[in-house]
Amino acid sequence: MEQTLSLGLMASAMTPATTGCEQFCSRAFRHRERIAAAGTAISSIFLLLALQFVSAAPPDTEPEPMPIELVHLPPPPKEPEPVPEKPLPPPPKASVQPKQVSPPPAPVAQVKPAPAMAEPAPALPVQAQQPVEQPKAAEPPPQPPHSNPAAESGYQARARAEIEKQKRYPEEAQQLGMTGSVLVSYTIARDGRLLRAEIAQSSGFKLLDQAALQAVQRTRFETMPADAWAGAREQSFRTRITFTLD
Repeated sequence: MEQTLSLGLMASAMTPATTGCEQFCSRAFRHRERIAAAGTAISSIFLLLALQFVSAAPPDTEPEPMPIELVHLPPPPKEPEPVPEKPLPPPPKASVQPKQVSPPPAPVAQVKPAPAMAEPAPALPVQAQQPVEQPKAAEPPPQPPHSNPAAESGYQARARAEIEKQKRYPEEAQQLGMTGSVLVSYTIARDGRLLRAEIAQSSGFKLLDQAALQAVQRTRFETMPADAWAGAREQSFRTRITFTLD
């Protein structure tokens, strides 16, 4: 009973598979001509490709063998054997000849010349004796020139007068009521040139001091007389310049 049931189940299971196989076979049978034609076409394509590959491949050719020549090399030359050097003969000895001694020459008698007679020296002319000059007495040194006090005082007075002519009273000092006297020290060369000037004593006002100094600087001094301050190249003076309101 159980075997019958199992066989029935197996038969029922195989029925769909058998049906599908039969359908596939029937379809293949109907299209057999087309399948055969497709197979023939594919085979023809593979055959053509194989023929083209075989025709394109170069034929296998064996390489020609290279000729081989055998060259016989000559044997290397043999080195010459060293020739033994022959010893040189000793140099000949120089023969020593005895020196010939010549006899000494005979002495020659020397004749002394007769002494020459001395000639008398010429007589020198006698010079006349000149008279000897007596030394002169030394001259006394020159006396320095004497100074003339009158000439000196006159020069100073003229110098002060020239300075007064060049005096300028500053207007600003007049307006401010500045008065006073300034002592100016100055040095004059013998030719009348002013060498230097300075304030020896101030008036207490800078304006008056500058005016007094400028008055001396503007002055043209005359040449010193020859008898004034004799021997001096320059002379210093002092002059008081007074500024007063009239």
